[in-house]
Amino acid sequence: VSPAVYNVGLAVNLPVNAYLDVGAAYSYGWLSRSISAHTNTLGATATGYFSFAGMKPFLSAGLGEQWVHTQFGSSDFGVWGVGTGVEIPSKVFTVTPSISYTDDLQRSTLSSQQFTFGVELSRWVTKTTSAYAGVSYSDISHINYDAWNYSVGLRVKF
Repeated sequence: VSPAVYNVGLAVNLPVNAYLDVGAAYSYGWLSRSISAHTNTLGATATGYFSFAGMKPFLSAGLGEQWVHTQFGSSDFGVWGVGTGVEIPSKVFTVTPSISYTDDLQRSTLSSQQFTFGVELSRWVTKTTSAYAGVSYSDISHINYDAWNYSVGLRVKF
């Protein structure tokens, strides 16, 4: 776990029909090391899925805006992403492996192109609340490091 990079967020997902969900998300991230920086990201997503042999393959796409503030200045730009994966239920957990690609709308030499490979475990703890934990690896272009990402959270159904 990095002692320098943190991110928190909130997302809302609404089913449109049996095969499509739409969502909105906000996240705040910050870096606290030798360089001070923080980001605000606001986005919208659409996820299509279907049931197949007890599993749920999905494909998602998103578009948003990101505001970056550092000790050297500020910028804002559009961001976009696509992803795919499959929910695989078992008696105890649902396992969800996934792959995604995200980028921004800056020139290629400045952009934050990255592929992320991850897996999440989730379990309904009540009829309306699910707990999850995940791990992913992000292969980030144009910088000298990649990232391991860890997540935990709750999903609440209203």
